[in-house]
Amino acid sequence: YEYGEIVPFVFFIFFGFFGFFFEGKLSHTLKDKLFQENKEEGYLNKIFPNSKWVKVNLDNGDYYVFGLIYQNEDVKYICYGVPGIYQKVPPRELAGYPAWLPLDNDNQEGFGYWLTYQDAQSGESVKAIVE
Repeated sequence: YEYGEIVPFVFFIFFGFFGFFFEGKLSHTLKDKLFQENKEEGYLNKIFPNSKWVKVNLDNGDYYVFGLIYQNEDVKYICYGVPGIYQKVPPRELAGYPAWLPLDNDNQEGFGYWLTYQDAQSGESVKAIVE
C-alpha cells in the first residue's frame, strides 16, 4: 500500500467523524455496526489478549483495522490500524502515537500495521510501549 493513497482517507474516517466514536464513551451503535458488517481480523485477535478486531473495507479495495481492547468487561482502548510496509518514520498523517506491529516477527520491516490507540473514556491518544 502507498500511504499517500490510503492513510489520509482512512484517518479522515477515524478523526473526521470523531464525535461518533467519543462523547465520553464509544458509540454502541457504531461499534456494533462495525463488528457486524466487517470480517474479523484473526491475527490481531490472537496476539492482543482480551480484544476484538475487524477489517473495514474501503470502496477502493483497501482496508483499515478497527479494534477494541478490554480490561475485564469494559473497553479500555479503541484502536485503529493501517496496513503497510515498515518505514523508519511513521506516516505524517497518523495522529497521536502510532506504533509499528509487524505480522512476521522474523521480518520486522516487512508487512504489518501502523496502530494508534485511544483511551476509551477520554478519547486521548495513548503512547503504546512496544517490547
